[in-house]
Amino acid sequence: MSGEHANLAVIMSKPTRWLIASSLACLALGLLANRYLVLVTVSGSSMQPTFQDGDRVLVLRMPPRLIRRGAIVVAKPPDRSWVWQAARAADSSNTLPAWIVKRVAGLPGAQVPESSADVGSDAGIVPPGHFFLVGDGPVSVDSRLWGPVPFSNVLGIAAMRLPAHPVSSARIP
Repeated sequence: MSGEHANLAVIMSKPTRWLIASSLACLALGLLANRYLVLVTVSGSSMQPTFQDGDRVLVLRMPPRLIRRGAIVVAKPPDRSWVWQAARAADSSNTLPAWIVKRVAGLPGAQVPESSADVGSDAGIVPPGHFFLVGDGPVSVDSRLWGPVPFSNVLGIAAMRLPAHPVSSARIP
């Protein structure tokens, strides 16, 4: 068998072997990126000034146990449509967003931020298996309204902000 493999290596030219190896490496990287990275678009102003409406965020999927207080996460909103309907009544959009971008303000076992102590948790403590998420902006629909968010709703952390509209390097006079 080893003679057959040696003959195959002789038959394939060095550029062909390089092309095959490069293609396999790209495929492997693509599969890894697809598993661990997600691109989401920010909608709304709840995370201003950190993120602007239309910014794109590269999200790194990671286990909730590795997420720390202060991290910005992307999560599926809790299914509490009455909160969304009340919050969106002014702009007539009563649909639940697919993803939310918020900052982790409380980890399991931590005290709920004082401005929200009466929301969704016993004795003002974030329950096990949950995060307390808040927006950076002055107006935000977040855990202060709907309570702590389960770990299972969290997609991952915001790893990198990409501008909403990439600027072209070409200049036309």
